[in-house]
Amino acid sequence: VRALRSLLALDGVPATAWPTVQQLATAVDAPRAEVVSALDNAARRWRRNPEFAQVRDLLVSVIAAQGGVVGVEEAAAALTFRLGSAREGDARRAVATGLVRAVVEGDVRSQVPSLVTRRLTDDAGATRTVMLAVSDDAAVEAAVSGEAALDMAARLGEVADRLAETRSVTAPGRAAEEVRGAAAGALPASAQLGDDRLLRIATAAAARAALSSRGELYPRDLDPAEAVVLALRGITARTLTRERARERVIGRFPVVGPLPEGPAFDQLVMKAPLCTGTGSATPRRSSPRRRRRRRSPRSAARW
Repeated sequence: VRALRSLLALDGVPATAWPTVQQLATAVDAPRAEVVSALDNAARRWRRNPEFAQVRDLLVSVIAAQGGVVGVEEAAAALTFRLGSAREGDARRAVATGLVRAVVEGDVRSQVPSLVTRRLTDDAGATRTVMLAVSDDAAVEAAVSGEAALDMAARLGEVADRLAETRSVTAPGRAAEEVRGAAAGALPASAQLGDDRLLRIATAAAARAALSSRGELYPRDLDPAEAVVLALRGITARTLTRERARERVIGRFPVVGPLPEGPAFDQLVMKAPLCTGTGSATPRRSSPRRRRRRRSPRSAARW
């Protein structure tokens, strides 16, 4: 029971998002064979539940609609969006991931599985993500399926990582061209997958690359100072507050290192080539009369 609760993240956010059977056994201090037996019994119960079939069919249709392959985070987010959740933040993501895992564990033990998965590991052998694809026998149509879909995703992830290693930000056109070329040999002639979808598959499978809101590829460890300069370049300083500046940075680079707070963040903004109407990035000062009438709080600092 403890192993299943850990698998489903019912007792808190687990240390590993998609633990192996051995990791589950270690976490609950139980023999590996006992955990395998518990999973087998639970999977049989889940498959007899009509709601399980509904969730499995929903997940399969979501993956098929996205071209046939997704990362586990995207799968979990899709189920949360469609089914709702009473939890928030990390707990919500963990439970949704646990639901995806339950569907996979039940499905893989069926006579005709609808899903195939692949665990992607880092250099040390630890799981960093899991990719899911509709199986070749699934009762849905997808652009690509089965092991071919997983192979394509892994190849796209390698391309994205290579680009992220060679430059800080890869322009949308170049990024799309690279992943399109890598996918060409894996996609059937009749398959239609847009550049945005290919880029999302690539970054879901990548170890180091992330996707910006503009379709750029960039390293997950992009220097926050560089992210600020890139995100605020050309922005009109007269309308920029600290909150808006942070929103613009995170909006463009969703995966970025921690941004500094307060004056330290202000200093980064001052380095950005802001548009002030005079060609200068010097902060605009309020008049003494205006300051007496209304003093802006520190959190709403303007540049």
